[in-house]
Amino acid sequence: MKSIFLFLFACFSLGVSAATMPTLTSYPSGKEKNLNTDKKTKVLVFLSKTCPCTQQNIPYINEMAKTFPEIEFIGVHSVRNATAKDIEEIRQNYKAEFPIIDDSDLKMADFLKANRTPQTFILNESNEVLYSGGVTERTNPYSAKKLYLKNALTELANNLAITEKETRSLGCIILR
Repeated sequence: MKSIFLFLFACFSLGVSAATMPTLTSYPSGKEKNLNTDKKTKVLVFLSKTCPCTQQNIPYINEMAKTFPEIEFIGVHSVRNATAKDIEEIRQNYKAEFPIIDDSDLKMADFLKANRTPQTFILNESNEVLYSGGVTERTNPYSAKKLYLKNALTELANNLAITEKETRSLGCIILR
């Protein structure tokens, strides 16, 4: 009973449940990406083409994706009225090696209550939020001492509970 209470408390405190997530378009494929049918642990990274923090973090996120190949990394470009060209510029200019979904209507940002770029969410196979927060405690991950995302993923890979489930995100605000 206590574990059910803790789960419900965590869902409400993070403002997220395992409810149906929005379906969005993925780039470079241009196909619909339905996270509801994707039964894999995933990291969603909210991005913005114009955010310097996003730009600094993409190479680090690429490294995390290589370090944890069993986890799917997905960029979420949450900029109102953005275009496919904006997303392609991120892929080309900053060498994003993971798919990026178009969230120009901010459905995913609203659903997860994301407020900054780059903010990350680790979701389990049922789309329950296991972690929400920053990549690190610095805007430049290579000068960071606290590696929030890496630590959470390492704990998951070792079948341990994530000790820091929510951390502060630094970066640009997602404008509503």
